[in-house]
Amino acid sequence: MLIPSIPAHLQQGTDPIDKSGLLAALTFKVLTSEELIAQVRQRGVSFKMKPADENEIRRQGAYLGKNGLDNLIVAVHDNYRVKTTPTPVSSPRPSISEPLSAVWSGTELVGISGTGVTARVSAVGTMNFSSPTTTIILEVKNTSKSGTITSIGSFVKVVRKPTEGSKLTVPGEVTPPGYYKFTNEDVIVETPTFKAICPFAFLTTGSRAFHTGNINAGIPPGESTRFSIAGDMFLGDFNPRQLEKGIMIRFQGIGINDDNDIALYPNANVLFSASDPIYQISKTTPK
Repeated sequence: MLIPSIPAHLQQGTDPIDKSGLLAALTFKVLTSEELIAQVRQRGVSFKMKPADENEIRRQGAYLGKNGLDNLIVAVHDNYRVKTTPTPVSSPRPSISEPLSAVWSGTELVGISGTGVTARVSAVGTMNFSSPTTTIILEVKNTSKSGTITSIGSFVKVVRKPTEGSKLTVPGEVTPPGYYKFTNEDVIVETPTFKAICPFAFLTTGSRAFHTGNINAGIPPGESTRFSIAGDMFLGDFNPRQLEKGIMIRFQGIGINDDNDIALYPNANVLFSASDPIYQISKTTPK
């Protein structure tokens, strides 16, 4: 199975790159120094680099190595440009450009059946700095002592379906675990307590069945994997933390009994709020 190191849509954009966008890319270790330098030379940067900025870039970009960082720093120094087009006060595009902080540990999801499984998910906005297409980087970590993650779905309401999804790899590092098939067709998840509609999902089987999976193709305990999702999915103000709370994860092979479970954001009042229907999930009425 061929897994691209970085999708082509991450390399779009024409505006000068701001510092938060550059740091976000460095945080996720996806772009090589050559790719970053090419973007900086082509589009410029919107900030004059100070010693504190250089230190921050070197800290976040340590994976590039000394030569790669030195060359990137020179490129940033030499390509400061002032934006010629003013930024609109308001925009129908989502504000999903919040960089993932080095201290942000993610949103915890907890198993609903008492098996003790947990996962942490972290989301960050576009890595291509100013693409007209929203690109979300989603990191999923299996924090359980037992059980493999075999299905990952989002039940956040979208305006349009995402057009592309893939697992990300980091140049020079070991390929992260998991062999997932991306689908942007609705995946229906029904349990005795709730029903949810996922506009997109990453599954370890060829079908759209969330409740089945290949345990040998999932994320084992203690491991994490990053995914990219791209498309004009949201309109208006949208926060990455909302996306994290709208992720559901299925575990298989839990404990000696080989149990299964689904992990959700533990605050049900947020997920099932009728006044703020961000999430396509509803409680099941007992028959």
